[in-house]
Amino acid sequence: MKKVVFLLESGLLLMGISLFSQTYLVNTDYLIIENNSYLIINGNVNNQSSGNFYLTGTNSNVIVQNDITNDGNINSSGIIDLYGDWINNSAYSHNSTSYVKLKGANQNIGGSVSTTFYNLYLEGTGVKTLGNNQNVDGTLNLNDRELATQNYTMTVNNPLVASVQRTTGFVSSTVGGGLARATNSTSAYLYPVGVSGKYRPAELTPSSSSSSIYKVRMADGDATNEGYNRSNKASDICEVNPSFFHIMHQTNGSENNANVKVYFDNSSDGNWSKVGYWNNNIWNNYIGSSTNSGSPLYYGETDSAINLTTSLPIALTIGAPIINLTATNNIICNGDSTTLYAEGANSFIWSNNLGANPSVIVTPSSNTTYSVTGINGPDCSSTASISITVNPSPNVSIYKQDESCIDAEDGMVWIVFNDNPLMDYDIYINSNPVLNDTIYNLAPGEYTLNVNYENNCSKTFNFILNPGTEDCYITHIYVPNVFSPDNIGNADNEYLKVYGKGIKTIDFGIFDRWGNEVFHTQDISVGWDGTYKGQPALAGDYTYILVVNFLNGKRETLSGHILLIR
Repeated sequence: MKKVVFLLESGLLLMGISLFSQTYLVNTDYLIIENNSYLIINGNVNNQSSGNFYLTGTNSNVIVQNDITNDGNINSSGIIDLYGDWINNSAYSHNSTSYVKLKGANQNIGGSVSTTFYNLYLEGTGVKTLGNNQNVDGTLNLNDRELATQNYTMTVNNPLVASVQRTTGFVSSTVGGGLARATNSTSAYLYPVGVSGKYRPAELTPSSSSSSIYKVRMADGDATNEGYNRSNKASDICEVNPSFFHIMHQTNGSENNANVKVYFDNSSDGNWSKVGYWNNNIWNNYIGSSTNSGSPLYYGETDSAINLTTSLPIALTIGAPIINLTATNNIICNGDSTTLYAEGANSFIWSNNLGANPSVIVTPSSNTTYSVTGINGPDCSSTASISITVNPSPNVSIYKQDESCIDAEDGMVWIVFNDNPLMDYDIYINSNPVLNDTIYNLAPGEYTLNVNYENNCSKTFNFILNPGTEDCYITHIYVPNVFSPDNIGNADNEYLKVYGKGIKTIDFGIFDRWGNEVFHTQDISVGWDGTYKGQPALAGDYTYILVVNFLNGKRETLSGHILLIR
């Protein structure tokens, strides 16, 4: 088979709707493709050192079925459809209407001189591979292709967020390579990086709109293999992602910190909780970093903008649990309960045999410290503690006496401390304060009695005083003949009083053996406390005189003896 070589030595100008087809084109002079002109080369193009290859119009189109080798000068305002390799050893220039579209199978973009494309579109099939550093001033459209930069860098100089486009395409790189993007806003810039079968993009959001360039590489595999030993980690890290990590670097511009997002597939990569970085030969967690669910990928993000002025390895981590342990009330009263809440781990184990739920209800009888262990995985746990203070509550009982007869409204209730009161206290009945431990002249009905310590602990009683069932005109009077005030608090012993039914008024006086009146009252609810002129009265025999007016109109005078015992 003969190979057809078309050698241009005196120049060729294609104008209008011209079509020129050759299997090999060698240009040593001028080849000009004007607007709306097409040149199809069914082989290779060799633009030699003396060659000038111009596409002068927006619709100038050159279709090359094999390679383009440029040793001269190419200037394009149109479209180059290339099915072979791009080999640039000299000068390539463009304007904003220029496109290079890689439409073949596996294709290389190389040569001895870096090319600055305006619009570079990856189409066709296979992988597009860099052979040196390359640049794009307009749009890099990956479409559904892999751009393998190897250890080189593809730099997109257009700072627009949409200057990198894709459907399912991605950029893969080895050590030293990556995708670099210019920025001039505080928008989020996508870096669609990954490897075949593992698309793990990153997103950078600069903190200012100053002009910057950031470079990102997704490193496939264990960071230890590149010198970032995953075993060297801070105490708040349980594990560093062994599957992949990213290298990020602000390569140009004044210092411009950026917020970082790194994406992962939780179904194949596992679950991660933090974002970490390598510094001083150890992995550290970014304070406040976290991971979040998303679709189709989850992501980890930093809580604030980070410094990327030096090349920085960044990886997902499992952070040791930081347990937040709280209680509905840290100070409770004896007999009350409080709920303990644990947050910050995947699972929990409580002390005191309280189980494994994130929240538990406890009712301690004394001051108690509880601890909980939060677990995020094997060998990944931490412990937190909380103390609950238990204040004493009043240890009291109540006794009541129903109404004595119909409409007498003489019911009563009194409290008795089962041990000595531990501090000052207040008594309320139906929210009304009372001054004495015994409350008299109560009508039938429902009552709530509260005994409140000054530490805000209380005891509450709900009770009913039943109405009298006998006619109050059935009279009855009774005065105890012995009493012993002992200061313990039992109302029956503390005071000597008049008891009875159908009583309207009384006049009650008590006298010692020398005839001195030691006590006098006209109130049936008031009794003698065994004192005289503020001092305890002598034990012994006393005489009383009681004048009673009954509700039935009768009047009666009674007298008798009382024995005071001490």
